[in-house]
Amino acid sequence: MTKEEIRVLALEESLNKARKEHDEAVNAIMQGKGHGRFGNEYDAKEIELRHEIERLEKEYREAKSLVGAISDEEAESIAESIVRGASGKSDVLSEGEQEFLDMLAANL
Repeated sequence: MTKEEIRVLALEESLNKARKEHDEAVNAIMQGKGHGRFGNEYDAKEIELRHEIERLEKEYREAKSLVGAISDEEAESIAESIVRGASGKSDVLSEGEQEFLDMLAANL
């Protein structure tokens, strides 16, 4: 498991926990708990949790998109294979290949 996948799982767990806490805060508001003149602490908690959920969802989407992304090295490898063609070999011959071709040309 890659570190990106582990990060996605951890974010998913945090997101689920925040959603559960948010649901509890909404239920507390709906039950009429904490009515106060200068604001409701339950309302403040609900707003705080809603912002936390939005932040976690954004971070989760970004992390999840990185799981399937290719690295710079993989991109270079793909580019090189396109440049070299379908064979995947470079145009430069090794020393042994060059000697073999020289011997073959000399015998013709």
